Amino acid sequence: YKRLLRLHRELDFYCPGFNVVTVDSATQCLAMGGFGGMEYGGLASVERYDSRSGLSLSIAPMGAKLALFGSCVLGNCAYVAGGKTHSPADDWVSVAWVKEYDFETNRWSELPPMERQRDCLSLCAV
Repeated sequence: YKRLLRLHRELDFYCPGFNVVTVDSATQCLAMGGFGGMEYGGLASVERYDSRSGLSLSIAPMGAKLALFGSCVLGNCAYVAGGKTHSPADDWVSVAWVKEYDFETNRWSELPPMERQRDCLSLCAV
């Protein structure tokens, strides 16, 4: 966990509100988003960490600065739903977004939004 905190810094300070999901039988995981401090807003960055090699690789960003969202992996895709983003009015707002990341194409896609805005939620693949 501490190694992921260190790896998942675009800026030189702690960024809470990011999510970590297991990708490949607990040997790989994604660290995504998080708060980047009041003057910077949130983070859109995503890093894939491999515990066997100890290497972290930046992959396609989520396309929006996001924190406090739910995430999970199902099949060959990672999913992100809800969360908070930094608005132009310089405030944090909850969102109803749902995004899908395809590991093969290294691309994020927008899916139909949730019925209402949510943050601080959990997702699981069943």
